[in-house]
Amino acid sequence: MSLDWTPEEVSSAVAVYLRMLTLELTEQVTTNPSIAAHGISLRPGRSENAIEFKHGNISAVMLELGYPLIHG
Repeated sequence: MSLDWTPEEVSSAVAVYLRMLTLELTEQVTTNPSIAAHGISLRPGRSENAIEFKHGNISAVMLELGYPLIHG
């Protein structure tokens, strides 16, 4: 398996990140959001750690653009 993320995987990771952020900002979650709790289903073989790392990359871009971040 390639370590590179496909455009579809990146889109899915961004969509889940934004869904989790929306839930947090609208106070629909009471604890730190969990990636596993949001049913991420990316290409088989992507670990939760790899997805969390990708979300860290997304957070860095959000920060650079001045947008809010997921806490936790």
